[in-house]
Parts: sequence; structure tokens; C-alpha cells
Amino acid sequence: MKIAVVSGICKRHDAISESVLGTIKALTVGINAECMLFAYACDFDIPNFRRTDNATDLLMDAFFSNAELIIYHFGIYYELFNAILLGNGRARQIVFYHNITPKELLSQSERRLMLKSERQIISMTMADEIWAASDSNKIHLETFGITSTKIQVVPLYIKDRFSAASLLKHREGAVRVLYIGRFVESKGLADLIHAIARARMVTRTSFTVDLLGNQTFSDQRYLIGILELVSRFGLDDVIRFAGEVSDAELDSYLLRANIFAIASYHEGFCVPLIEAMNAGCIPIAYAVGNIPTLVGDLGELIEPGDWAGFGDKLSKLIDFFGDKQQLSTSTHIEVNGKIGNIGDIDMRRRNHLEQFTFRAFSARVCNHVRRMGVKEKIETAALERDEAILNRGRISS
Repeated sequence: MKIAVVSGICKRHDAISESVLGTIKALTVGINAECMLFAYACDFDIPNFRRTDNATDLLMDAFFSNAELIIYHFGIYYELFNAILLGNGRARQIVFYHNITPKELLSQSERRLMLKSERQIISMTMADEIWAASDSNKIHLETFGITSTKIQVVPLYIKDRFSAASLLKHREGAVRVLYIGRFVESKGLADLIHAIARARMVTRTSFTVDLLGNQTFSDQRYLIGILELVSRFGLDDVIRFAGEVSDAELDSYLLRANIFAIASYHEGFCVPLIEAMNAGCIPIAYAVGNIPTLVGDLGELIEPGDWAGFGDKLSKLIDFFGDKQQLSTSTHIEVNGKIGNIGDIDMRRRNHLEQFTFRAFSARVCNHVRRMGVKEKIETAALERDEAILNRGRISS
């Protein structure tokens, strides 16, 4: 069967882009679908990609017109998404909803784009089904009047690069704290800097903080303000701004870090947090959006806005890793008010992360497509493929 996958762009180190590629891979392998990606631009070398500049060109495309299923990925306004209002007249339509940032967390200049994004959310009523990346995204969609029965929760996945590495990391020198994300106001970086300043006042342990993020989608003026705040607190020797890094460098940062810290005020999913947990980091974050679901009792959750409390909890984690030069599975650690040993935490974390593997993601995506009434078409296509293989065998013999 032919499946059209529509997105704004596909860029490296972007969670939505990764899920776009994952959707295509899952459907290509899982149900033998022929997928075509339509987007403004794509950084990845994939065979079935068509650069498409506007919704009119998309609607006129021959593959799109003949597709039996159309999947739109949505995280912010993009003009191609307007094609959902018409579709191709025959295909079922699915929207994979990744969330939009609330207007109150944006600058005045950004709010106009978010208003346009909200209008496109209303257009999702034209979809046959909506896949929300988290329960919090599902709740957000319901505030726009979208029927809950139309929404299925389909969590994202992470690349299993570390196989849920243990907290038992060999540490040399300072304890390492890591932040990964965009440099925008909604990510609460100002709060994080305040928390780090407080932690340095309280802790007796040497530590460093690495800030990694995609600058293309960041607010440059906000970033300048953050760097000025770092200097004002005299944290230049503690906080290191790395910006955007290569895949290999990212893996290195993750595997060397002991703590993942994010003071975001809004998270529809938060892939970096799951990546960090998979790399053997203890997370500490504000309890907002999807964060509590991801962290559970495997990290520290702080009330949003309480940067002082964030700093105190961060200092305790830093001191723990500073005191424990040689960790073992029996070493006890207090996380989220509970005391347990590292071996138990590692086991529970690995079990927790199973739901975010590509295997689990692929099964969810393929099962939802089968259940939507395109099952017969999938089975017919598979039957035709098998008959063609048999016929080729008869001819060759």
C-alpha cells in the first residue's frame, strides 16, 4: 500500500524529525508499505523524499493523490498541513501530534505563529485518527474540542544506543551535569542557571554543566541573555556552552554525564530526558507536561518555578556522585524521597525504558494502521506480493 508522510522539515537532532523517519521505517518494514515523505527540506539521505514547497503542489502530486493512507506530523504551523482539509478524496488521514508551546510561554513576536498553529489544530477534526505522543498532548487536544475517542496515545521512541547503561559510571574529575534542548524561554534555562548558582553555594563537590542544543530552532536573543546571566553569577568556570554537536559527540556527553537537568515549563514528550536515562543519568526536572510520566520515581521532580528547591536537590545529587568515587550495585541512593540501591534502580529503569524502544514504537504504529480498516488492503498487497514471487519461481523453473 502507498502511504504519504507529510512534515515541515526533517532535520538532525530534532525529535519530530526522528519520529518521522521512525514512522516511515516502521511501516516500510512492518507492513511492507511504500512510503513517500513530503517536506520542505530533509537532512537525511532517504530514497523516497519529495521536496514540496506548498499545499497546492502536495495536492497535485501523483503519489499523494494515489496514497491509501496519509500521515501528517505536527508540532508547529506549516503550510503543507493545510492539505488535510481536502486530503486526496480517498485516503484515511492520521495526524501525529507532537504538541505546541503554550502562548504564555512565548515572546510577543512568537505568539502570532502559535495562533496560526492553534488554528491548524482545529483542522485536525478532518483526520480519521490522531496519534498523541503523550497523555498530556491528548489532554491538550481535548481542550480544542477534539473528540477523545479519535485520539490514540503513541509514545515516541529513542535510538537504543546504550542499552540502558548503568548508573555505575567510572568518573574522573568533576561530577558532570547535562542539559539538552533548545535555548528558548519555555525551557526554563534562566531557572536552571539560578538553580546551578544555588547548588554551587551549597555543595562541597566540584561539578560542571554542559549545555547542548539545536541553535537553528533557538531564540538567539534569549540565548545571549542566558550567557550574560552565567557571567553575572560568575559561573563561567562551571557552565560550558557546547551548542549543536555531532552524533558521536552527543553520545560521549550522555555517557559521561551523571545527572540530566532540565527546568522546562512545557514538555509534550522530552526525548532528551529519555536518552539521558538510557545513558545512565539520574534526571532532575520540573514536574510539568509529560515529564512525571517519563521520570516516575527514577529521578527528582520539582514544583515548576521552585528554582531554589531545584538547586538544593541538584546539590544533593552532585554530592552523592562526588562522595561515591567507586559505585557498586549495592550502593544506596535517595531519589525522589525514596532510598534504594543502584542495582534495583538500574533494573527498574531498564524495564521502564522498554516502552520507548523502536520495537515497541513500531508495533504500536503498525497495529494502529491495521486496526483502522486498511488491514484488508495490507493483506491484499501482501498476497499479491507472494503470488508474484511464486509466479517468478514457476517461470524460472
